[in-house]
Amino acid sequence: MPDFQTAIIRVTIVGLLIIGIGFTGLYFVFRSFGEEKNERRPVLLGSALLLFIFVCCLLLYISSR
Repeated sequence: MPDFQTAIIRVTIVGLLIIGIGFTGLYFVFRSFGEEKNERRPVLLGSALLLFIFVCCLLLYISSR
């Protein structure tokens, strides 16, 4: 396989993995907003999800150099 096709396949696999983890994280974040017990939990889960996405993007940027 040429390098371009290999790169596209890798980017697609990693992207789908990040999207799947992000979707799962958002599911739990929005689900925890329904509970009135702990108000900090949804914010912490959302922050953790954003941090995960940021770190993944940073790692992809570093590995592409």
